[in-house]
Amino acid sequence: MEAERFGCIIVGGGIAGLSAAMVLARHEVPFLLIERGAYSGAKNVSGGVLWGTDLARLVPEYWNDPNAGFERFINHRRLTFLDEQSAFSIDFKSSHYDTPPYMGVTVLRAIF
Repeated sequence: MEAERFGCIIVGGGIAGLSAAMVLARHEVPFLLIERGAYSGAKNVSGGVLWGTDLARLVPEYWNDPNAGFERFINHRRLTFLDEQSAFSIDFKSSHYDTPPYMGVTVLRAIF
């Protein structure tokens, strides 16, 4: 019996693991994805924000797909520094955030 060979083994079917799998599949590299949950995202309990335009490189024009798995576009960023008695925030808005490819989207990881 011949042993099965893979060009890559991916541990975890989260956003990074699935992104790696997409790139490998497009380049016809055989891979094995190992996920401890019943399905990808089963062990994730929260959502997050995907920043930047990398999602658009992986899934061109994802914003036109109603089943793409994101919730909403982010139209500004706020960075806050805290200590026990004070807070300092920087708020950034840009017209770049309002046009595709969007600079950030919120996702529930299990759905995404």
